Amino acid sequence: MKVLLLRSLNLLSILLLLFICKITVQEEQDNEYDPEIDPQSMNLDFKVNKTELEIALEECMIEYTECLSFVQMKPICVRHDNGSYSLFNTICDIDYENCRNTENNMKWHYIKDDKC
Repeated sequence: MKVLLLRSLNLLSILLLLFICKITVQEEQDNEYDPEIDPQSMNLDFKVNKTELEIALEECMIEYTECLSFVQMKPICVRHDNGSYSLFNTICDIDYENCRNTENNMKWHYIKDDKC
């Protein structure tokens, strides 16, 4: 009886060990990416479903943020093509406004480094 019980326990432990090994192998296989899909070779176009205006505004913002890294804040007097004057904080602000308002070709122009 003891021998039968020991064989049963031994068989049960072997089955349990095989079950644990199978779970471990399955988890490792789940963590691997599909070899047929290589993310490095995928050409992703993030301009999908964007209008020309949205793309242009994104480019304006990229130029604006790059410009701000080089320019210090100081008041700048500017004049618009319609004759009005305004105060901007940086030359980057002038370029950004001119970039995003292209429909009527009216632009802001630098006058001096001070209040108007």
